[in-house]
Amino acid sequence: MDSFIERFCAKYYFPYAEGRQLIEGMEYKTYRKGDCLVREGERDTSFYIIARGIWRGHYLRDGQEVSVWFASEGEALFSTWGYVDNAVSRITIEAMSEAALYCMPKQKLEKLFASSVDFANLGRKLFEREGTIKYFV
Repeated sequence: MDSFIERFCAKYYFPYAEGRQLIEGMEYKTYRKGDCLVREGERDTSFYIIARGIWRGHYLRDGQEVSVWFASEGEALFSTWGYVDNAVSRITIEAMSEAALYCMPKQKLEKLFASSVDFANLGRKLFEREGTIKYFV
């Protein structure tokens, strides 16, 4: 378990103790290859951290799937549109392999963001980084 927390903390410049606290407050879920967190046109407001596996964000254009990004162990995963705007997703988020995620509902994560400077900075970093993807689709 520690390796993906270390990767998450290194990627987002987040203190390890707070990273462990975050994970301890999240629900562990497993997925099969081909499972989707959200499909294009659906809504999902939860926040995820990848414990294992590879995920892909893609959308349909003229009947063809267009990949936007791939994510793996230790990376954050969420529908920017759903989380920020409570809007439907413009992409499908799909497991490319057997996978496991830690999940937290938006309301619970928002309370953590308000609880400390470290968590507030994590929120800022996540949305600065992930928000740029939103405007390419």
